[in-house]
Amino acid sequence: MKKLNGIGIAKQFNNNKYNDWIIAGIMVYSYSKRLLFEYIRCLLDDRNSVVHIETDGVYFVTRDKKKLEENIKNYVGNFVSIKNGEDLGNVKIEKSTKEGQDVYFLGKKFYCITDTKENTYKVKGIPKSTIDDEGNKIQLVDVSLYKTLYAGKKIVKEF
Repeated sequence: MKKLNGIGIAKQFNNNKYNDWIIAGIMVYSYSKRLLFEYIRCLLDDRNSVVHIETDGVYFVTRDKKKLEENIKNYVGNFVSIKNGEDLGNVKIEKSTKEGQDVYFLGKKFYCITDTKENTYKVKGIPKSTIDDEGNKIQLVDVSLYKTLYAGKKIVKEF
């Protein structure tokens, strides 16, 4: 007999036990993916308009934005919640680019969208900046990082 703090215990296992929260999580994930692909179907050229997909977003050719909005407005399908706006499950255009603007998609959570006002950098596992031994701020992520990697060259960063 096993003891816990000097008191005898008998542990029983119930092999028929289900974790309802895991099932709920899988269903939410499945629904959100299905909803994401329903938005993709609203693009001008369906999946051929897609440049990059993240867990909760789609990057597509900017010239298809008007057609996306029109298709969402006139949507007839399985999902009631296909809409533009801020509410959960709705599509929200967070950033638009202009023709000829540099954009680099190099992998999951690894992209750069250039802008005249402020560039958007996403690199999983690398901070955007660090501080050297003297306390000076060192920029680790900038457009040159993406250009160099896109050209197939290797880069080593220390932080």
